[in-house]
Amino acid sequence: MIADENGDNRLDIIDVIVLLYAVLKKKKRGVQKMHHFDAHYHLNPENYCQRGGRIWKENIYNGNEMWKTWGETWTRNLEANKTAIRRMPMLSSLYGSWSGHTALVVANGASTHRDMKKIAQAQSQGIHIVSVDRMHERLCDNGIFPDMTMTGDSSETVADFFTRPPRDRDKFAVRSRTHPKVIELLKHTNCYAYEAADPWSPWARVVRDAFGVKIFACQDGAVTTFNCTGFCYWMGCDIIGNIGNELSWKRGDPIDDVYKGLDFIMLDEELGVATIQPFFVAAIANALFPVMYPEVEWIDCGLGITSGWVKEPIEYLMQIHGEKREP
Repeated sequence: MIADENGDNRLDIIDVIVLLYAVLKKKKRGVQKMHHFDAHYHLNPENYCQRGGRIWKENIYNGNEMWKTWGETWTRNLEANKTAIRRMPMLSSLYGSWSGHTALVVANGASTHRDMKKIAQAQSQGIHIVSVDRMHERLCDNGIFPDMTMTGDSSETVADFFTRPPRDRDKFAVRSRTHPKVIELLKHTNCYAYEAADPWSPWARVVRDAFGVKIFACQDGAVTTFNCTGFCYWMGCDIIGNIGNELSWKRGDPIDDVYKGLDFIMLDEELGVATIQPFFVAAIANALFPVMYPEVEWIDCGLGITSGWVKEPIEYLMQIHGEKREP
């Protein structure tokens, strides 16, 4: 349970809902019900009154507020990207091809850097690796070639994450509002286009007018790891882990320059655990995956602040993946 800077327990309702689902549901490991992202369904606000969506709308991700701040930048990027995006295959065309598989979403937190060898071991055992843009080259440098790397930020700084030509084996998913410099770097690779559906934001209408509904491939969230997680679900995985998604720092953890100078929220004075507001929002958003899709095993290998995911080290993810594959 996490308190915000005013001492309010913002995750209470999420914890209760996840607990209720855990008590009422029957485990169906290996069963995946949907591989098709129905954009029409996910762009209809009425459908989000079910399975936790109302909480997402009211408490977690306010697309209208994001639009007010970033709408001009997103639209400018989209206009510059139109020609390149229209030539790319849609990310949703891949969906279902990992049915019954296991995937690990790799973000840039301390646990990723600590467990790099274990991530390589997980991949050698057949676990799919899905990387956020910032970690792509670091993983490659350690002999880990992601099955997919996703970008989602509209900032030009994302281009700095790609300092050398991609390999032929690399696969990328680029969001339509990604900065044009990133699109230019990646457009001649195995590159897929996607957009995230937010039924309450004017942005969805802008995207639909430009590309139609076929480009929508996941729900919208606060950070790229949210999109990566949605991608793994729609690919058909029934065990999904994340690592490096602590969304917080412990005392002594290195902090990237981009986050220095921001206002930090202290979560635990004794342990020295702190976060920032965007990460706090992202932790709540990610907590909805177990609520909305209880048929999947959700494993937080970074042992972070996301509520509702089973908190176990990466060895546990490999263990249940191995058990699933046993005859």
